Amino acid sequence: MKMKQNIDFYRNEVDIMEPVLWIAIFILLGHIIFIKLDVKQLEERLDCHKQRMDIQNEKIDEIWRYTNKL
Repeated sequence: MKMKQNIDFYRNEVDIMEPVLWIAIFILLGHIIFIKLDVKQLEERLDCHKQRMDIQNEKIDEIWRYTNKL
């Protein structure tokens, strides 16, 4: 009788823990997906900033060339 009670107790724990584990898995998957999307957006912003810096560096180089001619 006691063995059956122990088995029932563990079965109840598993029944309770399974949805909790699924929720945790979905939360982690969602977190990973949002991190990947955020990284992709940050890479796009970084590329945009690099282009701006290249343009600014070209303008600075032009100014230096002009001042060196004087």
